[in-house]
Amino acid sequence: MIMDKIVRFLKANSKIKIFNQNRQGTEAFNIDTNVNMERMIELLCNHQLNADAIIEHLVGIFGESYISFSNLDFLYSQLENGQEEFNELPYSILIFSPTEEYNFFTLATVGLSNYQMSYNPTTDQSIEFTEEITGKVHNPSDISWPEAENRKFYGELIMAIGNDFSMPTLANPEISGHPDFQWLARVFVRLVSFPHHLNTFIWHGHLMPLGDLRMPSNPNYSNIYIDLPIFMEQNLMSCVSPLNPDEDIHFLGVYPIYDEEIKLKMSLNSDSSEFFMKLVEAGAPLFRIQRKPAV
Repeated sequence: MIMDKIVRFLKANSKIKIFNQNRQGTEAFNIDTNVNMERMIELLCNHQLNADAIIEHLVGIFGESYISFSNLDFLYSQLENGQEEFNELPYSILIFSPTEEYNFFTLATVGLSNYQMSYNPTTDQSIEFTEEITGKVHNPSDISWPEAENRKFYGELIMAIGNDFSMPTLANPEISGHPDFQWLARVFVRLVSFPHHLNTFIWHGHLMPLGDLRMPSNPNYSNIYIDLPIFMEQNLMSCVSPLNPDEDIHFLGVYPIYDEEIKLKMSLNSDSSEFFMKLVEAGAPLFRIQRKPAV
């Protein structure tokens, strides 16, 4: 198991420096003392514990046919090649194949929830906080949402993808080299970096401009919008965090949107509920290479 290989390597080397970046600052671990070694191994073991719980939850929904891409192999190769510093946090991207009940691919992250996200109104954060959606899709009174301020919370990203998209499967993993999938993986890696590298957090109503990170097959998608993953049952949109049993890990829906839809959102005076309903009507919750804008 790759995690065990990393731990064994760390135990055998004394010059490795690992930067653990999160909202509380940057911890630098020189693996040259027993204390730092124990802390680093604790972080890696916590990641594995968290990953096991998330995967079990998702397998219970989307089935056991999935493929996983992890940066742990990359981290291990860095160590083997003599690199003495790295600042990547461990994460994986899971891709579940379509099932009879969920006739689409499902892409989800594992690793974003290793650390808490928290809202600090005094901090310059690059994504604006907005209220959770209300209205027709789900009744928010049925869901326990974290308060905006002075509350820690944990999240993972999830996305429903139409069958017109070239996605790798257990039977056909080489599709991971397809330009559209490579674009999608880069988008998710950038989103994962927000809480831990960019001192911000991700929640419903947030936008991430794609900038020059445009989809090869449809460069008109210009932003990523975050909201409820309405392709999941309401009671399955979260699971209990094994690292923090009093807290839930919330799954956050990822939706690529157009420039026209950004203008629509601005015209609605930050009314995320009305905007999201228009995206739902336009079919945005099931990501396809081409769809009509919600205007």
